[in-house]
Amino acid sequence: MTNSDSTGNDEGSAESFSDATLPAELRRRLKSEAARANAAEAQLQVFERENTFRQAGLDPQDPRIKYFVKGYEGELNPDLIRQEAAAAGFGNPVSPDFNEDLMDALDTEQRIQNAGQGGDPVVPVDGGERMKSFSKQEDLQAYWESRGENFHWNASQ
Repeated sequence: MTNSDSTGNDEGSAESFSDATLPAELRRRLKSEAARANAAEAQLQVFERENTFRQAGLDPQDPRIKYFVKGYEGELNPDLIRQEAAAAGFGNPVSPDFNEDLMDALDTEQRIQNAGQGGDPVVPVDGGERMKSFSKQEDLQAYWESRGENFHWNASQ
């Protein structure tokens, strides 16, 4: 049994109204809203499907994985998708429990490596040449002490 309002029409059903009972603007808006709702529902289904593949450890934006995602017709269960992906030769997809700290560490290492590329190489100073450049004993003594060398000055006195 359906619920009817005082006019005898079913509640909430756009199809229950005849074209003659609705103003043209209201019919147009009703059709527009129905189309928007259908589009939103379709988009939600796409997002839910992509999310399920991500939970399975697959990146739906990866060009290789796109073919698998497009052709997969099985149940939308992350464990089943993971098994099918491995069986289809997509190797071991990244586990959803993959250690994010490890990824952060790898990213940090990559940034450090990239920062060092293209810079000037560090050239060690030749100590002998540096010592020859001093004209005063105090400068030479300060140099040795700055290097942490334990040298006894004026030990014979």
